Amino acid sequence: AAADADAALVTPARIEDKLKASAALAELITTEAVDESNCGCGQKFKVLVVTDAFDGMPPLKRHRVVNEVLKEEIGMIHAITLKTFTQKQWGANGQAQWKACKDE
Repeated sequence: AAADADAALVTPARIEDKLKASAALAELITTEAVDESNCGCGQKFKVLVVTDAFDGMPPLKRHRVVNEVLKEEIGMIHAITLKTFTQKQWGANGQAQWKACKDE
C-alpha cells in the first residue's frame, strides 16, 4: 500500500523527470517545479519550462504542450502555474519573471 501511495504522489522531481523525458520538449534547456502547497502535499505547483521547441509558438500553445505532457499529474493536483520561455526569452527577462513568480 505504501508503494501505491508513493506512485500517486506528485512531486517536483516527478514533474521535472516527466518534462525531461518528453519528445515534445526535446530541446529542453531547463525546468524547475516548485511545490507551493502549504502542507507540502503536492497539490499546488509552479513549473518553469525553457526550450527552443517553443520558438514561434504562442503562450497558449506552449501551455497546451506542457499540459499534455503532464496530463496524468495535472489530474492528481489542485493547481499548476506555468512559465514557458525560449532560451532567448529566458536570457532576456525570463529569469527575473521566474524569480518574481516563485516569490509571490
